[in-house]
Amino acid sequence: YRAPSSAALGDFLVQRAIQQQLFYNAQLGNEPMVHWLKSFRSHEHLDSSQRSEGRCGFPGTYSAAFDQLNTLPFTAYLEAMGTEPDSSIEVN
Repeated sequence: YRAPSSAALGDFLVQRAIQQQLFYNAQLGNEPMVHWLKSFRSHEHLDSSQRSEGRCGFPGTYSAAFDQLNTLPFTAYLEAMGTEPDSSIEVN
């Protein structure tokens, strides 16, 4: 057995953190945040395979496969999120 590199583990941990936030926000009915988070750097594929608007999806429906944070290394992803310009969402 050969363990994954620390960069691969970091990518996986950030991937799962994003998925956990998607789940929590969907469970709370915070659809604007769900949409923003999964749209940030095109990570729609990290959302639940069975989720629909207003429903969070069963936790097991968020893929736990490695290498899904496929746009950037986790350090660049976190830096991009931390330096993203402020935005606001108006809900009527």
